[in-house]
Amino acid sequence: MSNALLIYFEDASAEEFHWSLTKAEGTSSGRDSLTVIAGLDHDRLTVLIAGEDVLVRTVPRPPGREGQVRKAVPFVLEEYLACEVDDVHLVSASCSADPSLLVVAAIDRKLFAAILSRLEEAGLSPDQVLADFLALPGDDGEMVLLTSPERFLAREADLSGAAMAVGNLAVWLDLHGGTGPENLVVYDCAKGDVHLPEGDGVRVKPGPAQWRRLLSVGPKVHPLNLVSGDYRKRRRAGLPMTLITPFVLLFAWLIVLLVGDLVDYHHLARAEEETRAEMVSVYKEVFPGPGPVIAPRLQMEQGLRKSKSRGDGFLSLVGGVAPEILPANGFHLLGLKYDGRRLALEVELASLAEMDRIRKSIVTRTGREVSTGSISRSAKGVRGELRIAAGGGR
Repeated sequence: MSNALLIYFEDASAEEFHWSLTKAEGTSSGRDSLTVIAGLDHDRLTVLIAGEDVLVRTVPRPPGREGQVRKAVPFVLEEYLACEVDDVHLVSASCSADPSLLVVAAIDRKLFAAILSRLEEAGLSPDQVLADFLALPGDDGEMVLLTSPERFLAREADLSGAAMAVGNLAVWLDLHGGTGPENLVVYDCAKGDVHLPEGDGVRVKPGPAQWRRLLSVGPKVHPLNLVSGDYRKRRRAGLPMTLITPFVLLFAWLIVLLVGDLVDYHHLARAEEETRAEMVSVYKEVFPGPGPVIAPRLQMEQGLRKSKSRGDGFLSLVGGVAPEILPANGFHLLGLKYDGRRLALEVELASLAEMDRIRKSIVTRTGREVSTGSISRSAKGVRGELRIAAGGGR
């Protein structure tokens, strides 16, 4: 069961308002400011406004399709209005008892905007706003009357109704048959101060002294909800308020991950560019000439193989070990020395295990004596020397 909050908005200029909150464990109520009410734990809000401020009438359904009907409704209701049609907000629904009729609710736009503004300022967003008499309890097809010492509320079987000063009750009864219409339920909250209708179809039930208790739950969904049309409630992606904060946190976390990936990509691209620049520099030192360096690793391998085939001692030695060193994980050539007897390569590799793997691979593939020296840790792995004997070999 949802936590249903109901606020009775008797006067848009009031400082405090009656409220009731219905939960699975029961209903609580009170009278507080909108700021205090906004702090109540709820996931559904209904606001009831004084029925005197809302005109609800049954009118003939205009001919045409739904869009044409909606456009024609204001003009059908015009004879009941004391102001211009453009100055009122209208909501209409089909009459369940007679499809040829429409039930229309109308409220002054300025008044309705003022009510919504007060609620918004307090952080409240109503799911529905109704005239108070529409929230009277009762079954479909029943007429319901609530009497209090000051006023009465009436809801008719077709969902139309009225709220008036209690002195007008006799007039309302005369319009409905004098002694009271058939199938009328009366909630007596006046405690004997008001003359009640009598008749075979009238059922009188005692009401609480605080008559607003009868409206404590209200309808869950009502066809004459004023929060529709230009004033329809806008939710973010239809999410319940309790889920918005987790989704915001999830979105922020994804942004952090994306920024981290972009930073890592930037670092990787920069490291790759530095490695390529080093390879181009080494290539130009070993193979000087005007030709362009497009693929330095591939060009280096090809140049070394050509030099080896010509019998160049240094290049033959380098060409023999290059296929083992160049594909190594994290390989960077930091320096190179050759004294005719030994080739010393200062390199950077991903790990000490990779250094040892390269050493063994050169020994196995070339048959040359290979040793390591001056190994230390670096920011990208380890750096050290690979000392390759010039003599021997296959």
